[in-house]
Amino acid sequence: MAVLFHSALLGRGVFYYRDIGLFWHPQVEAFVRTVAAGSWPVWNPYVGFGRPLLANPNVQVFYPPTWLNLLMPASTYYTLYVVAHFLLTAIGFEAMGRRLGLSRGASLVAAAVWTASGPLTSLVSFWNYLAGACWWPWTFYFADRALDTGRPRAALAWGACVAAPVLAGSPEMALAGTAAVGAFALGRVRWSRSAWAENRPVLTATVVAAVFAVGLSAAQWMPTVAASAGTSRLDIGAEARTFWSVHPLSLLQAVLPAPLDGLPLRPEVRALLFESREPMLPSLYLGMCSIGLAGAAFALAAHPLRRFAAILALVAILLALGRHTPVYAMVSALVPPLRAIRFPAKAMPMAALAWALLCGIGWEAWRAPAEVAPSRWRAFVLVPLCAVALLGVTAVALGTIGAGDWGAALVAPRPPAPAASVLRPTALRVAFATALTIAMLIVGWRRAGGRLVPRAALVAGALAVLDLACAHADPSPLAPAAVLAARSPVADAIRAEPHSRVYSYDYVDPGLPLRQRPPEAWPDRITGTPDQWPGPWITLIAARQRLYPSLVADFGLEGSFHRDTLGLYPTYLVWLNLAERASEGTPAMTTVLRMGSVSHVVAMHDEGLEALVPVARVPGLLVEPVRLFRVPDPLPRVHAVGGARVGDGREGLAAVLAPDFDPSREVLLAAGEPRPSDPAFRAVTRVSEWRPDRLRVEAVLEQPGWVVLADGYDPGWKARLDGQSADVLRADVGLRAVAVPAGAHVLEMTYRPAAVMIGLVVSILSLLAAAGAVAVTSRARAA
Repeated sequence: MAVLFHSALLGRGVFYYRDIGLFWHPQVEAFVRTVAAGSWPVWNPYVGFGRPLLANPNVQVFYPPTWLNLLMPASTYYTLYVVAHFLLTAIGFEAMGRRLGLSRGASLVAAAVWTASGPLTSLVSFWNYLAGACWWPWTFYFADRALDTGRPRAALAWGACVAAPVLAGSPEMALAGTAAVGAFALGRVRWSRSAWAENRPVLTATVVAAVFAVGLSAAQWMPTVAASAGTSRLDIGAEARTFWSVHPLSLLQAVLPAPLDGLPLRPEVRALLFESREPMLPSLYLGMCSIGLAGAAFALAAHPLRRFAAILALVAILLALGRHTPVYAMVSALVPPLRAIRFPAKAMPMAALAWALLCGIGWEAWRAPAEVAPSRWRAFVLVPLCAVALLGVTAVALGTIGAGDWGAALVAPRPPAPAASVLRPTALRVAFATALTIAMLIVGWRRAGGRLVPRAALVAGALAVLDLACAHADPSPLAPAAVLAARSPVADAIRAEPHSRVYSYDYVDPGLPLRQRPPEAWPDRITGTPDQWPGPWITLIAARQRLYPSLVADFGLEGSFHRDTLGLYPTYLVWLNLAERASEGTPAMTTVLRMGSVSHVVAMHDEGLEALVPVARVPGLLVEPVRLFRVPDPLPRVHAVGGARVGDGREGLAAVLAPDFDPSREVLLAAGEPRPSDPAFRAVTRVSEWRPDRLRVEAVLEQPGWVVLADGYDPGWKARLDGQSADVLRADVGLRAVAVPAGAHVLEMTYRPAAVMIGLVVSILSLLAAAGAVAVTSRARAA
């Protein structure tokens, strides 16, 4: 840990890269603000028009460490979160290795190889995937204990380790771990008809673990499943599902410490390898030296874990290749729920775990020469080490001497830096790893001759760990702590108005007409060149300056027409966003914005926004200044109307965009009876209590009508009118309304989805049942 995260532990910066600064930090702010407001953390008013908070597994509401955010700054918490999970998985892997029959030395080496592997360290920027993968070794450990002893306590611990990734927001990692451990457990089953009595403890432990895992994690998965119903997440298209597949050429990075993400790759190269984006996993490196350890596992005459580890690694790599092989498509077809999981590259950490297990087995071969035939040692250790050392020497030569000839085909350096100078740091990394590999080859050669045998295993393990630790020191870029607190002038201007809804343009959104612009004209481009920037974190400062949509929660603002990055928007909310997209540059745009109670628009373009009132034009780090517009006469967040139209889907969209639609006089209902608006209708509304998960409205209507709330509709919202239950209606495509008779009334709305309550009860009962089972078995053993 000291080597991998020395800069963060010494306070030289904070984690911010990619999803940490853009998505994790804002959702933590939303969580903290919601709890501080005295609400249950179930509804997030800052995303879109408000979306479920607890049901979004990425928020990790039921993952115990999350609540530490209430006690410390988010940046401090995340450093502790990362280091603690790496310690957790390192200790777990060592315990797993010992449990599976490896010696302490082999278990320690394997744990270090796993902890410092590229696929695992690359997950630092993905908080939920990191936590999910870090629980895998503990899942294997307790599974083996439960299958071996049949004790309920071990089975319950196994189930808890399966549930932990789900509570940490990574059901796909829980599924991967469960599948791997399930395959491992099948090896314990005897398939003869007469073996039922022997298999019964295995089956009992498996059932207990499975039931407890499902029950313990119900508080998370039940709301998530309920919120996913009717969304596109359950049927993601093949192209989106297989985005970030590992290209076969990228597998060279598994044996060469040559991360390409930081290089100025030519557009065609980046398109080939990473779908024109940065790679999901910056490093796939498993170690050049570790090949000598993993190969030694096959030099042994036999080992009970070798076949399982090798098959597990192969299957994980084939899945990680995604669209580049038919395996991923076949598995998705056989297991339909897998279609809700994106990014095949997420399978590479499982390959790294299996590789580390092979390294642990191989370390035993380095330590026990009597169990290895010389011919097998040469074939599985010396020859692979020679091959990878030769590959390293070739890569270094190409990256230095020959870079001037071929480098321009890979990178597009900016003058005056030639390709050779751009590739030199990568070549030096490969040269260092190659030198360590040659040293390991020499040790392996001498060990084959009967020399250095007592110390060969120690040297080999040290070289393999040193290789990986040096390659992945500071695996995620750090930024000064002030970066995550950088102010936004436009956000400060909007903050003066409480409960303001803001619409900030997302220029990555494929639904925007501006998407058709050529890349060189995109307003999100930063001025200058990367060589002139003080650090890669300058992009996050630019995003904060221009109020990137996902960052509105950082400034206490509430958003509106946000892009659905997770595929968790129900159909009606997709239509609501489409209403804004379809109104771009038309008179209906102000109508749609007013309907959503949007008071301000943040953009970096002017065309199509002529109907809005310019407020400020703020220059910054982007090629275009940030424009702040005011929406003329936005509707209050809560208001009353006397008329109604009826329409849903395309009909509803057409009704909202109709020239005669006036959201200040009428509401669009998804179902019901239309009613013409009466010009004489009068009403007064006042919000007496306003919290994220509930509000109280006092309304006086001269005629029957509807109280409309410019907040997102969700079936979990319940209403009481004067103490009596009332229906919450879907209005204005994706907002909320309640029918109210004439007179003075008190309307209360509370967000309490049934799935949240049921899931919470199931999890509590599961914990109580587990505690009771442990108590009963403890007493029985004591007696």
